Amino acid sequence: MRIWIVEDNLSFALDLEMFAEELGHEILGISSKGEDALPAITDQLPDLIIMDINLEGEMNGLDLAQKLEHTEIPILFITVHDRPDYFQKARKTNWAGYLVKPFDKLSLQAALEIALRAPKTEHLPEELSFLSNECILIKSQGIYFKVQFCDIDFIQSEGNYCMIHTNGKKFAIKISLRQLLDNLPQSQFVQIQKSYAVQQKRIEAIDAAENLVLIGAHRLPLGKGYRDSLLARFRVLK
Repeated sequence: MRIWIVEDNLSFALDLEMFAEELGHEILGISSKGEDALPAITDQLPDLIIMDINLEGEMNGLDLAQKLEHTEIPILFITVHDRPDYFQKARKTNWAGYLVKPFDKLSLQAALEIALRAPKTEHLPEELSFLSNECILIKSQGIYFKVQFCDIDFIQSEGNYCMIHTNGKKFAIKISLRQLLDNLPQSQFVQIQKSYAVQQKRIEAIDAAENLVLIGAHRLPLGKGYRDSLLARFRVLK
């Protein structure tokens, strides 16, 4: 899992980073203030946020969670305060768990596993139906098109829509990229930038110097925060 940590206690944040990495997760970054975390998280779009409720600056963790609600990124809250009002406010956000400090590595591991296995509750748009583990049915201008996963080149997020690019056709669906990827086989599709995901088998080359992924005539941007996880899917010979 790709994780962003929001914690104003640097020593504790580094402990969190060490624990999470030992459990096999990737830490994209650490922020001590909500004002700094907001643009960074919006840009990187991690799979999970570990966030302290009490932060330096004008924005606390609950305020930041409200501003990030549109991203649908799950948040694991941590706090030294065992306050019922904090707990109730956290539940109204994209929360994935709530830990009261101090906690040990085992408690963190359990919370991360619960967050990772949390069921997806979003409703899929009526234009999109999943027929099997190999294909989807897309409604476009009153016509239903059967699209095999293997025929999808890449997916591009444009505002509230996703543009699915196949060999020869494009389909626009009102759905977030995160929601769409949550319902596609993770073994076949990989996100390469905040607005792009690709069918792994369609990748022809990865230009690490220029941060590009090449699929046919398309040169797609490769975000620095996604490069390592993409390369980890391949056996690289040097």
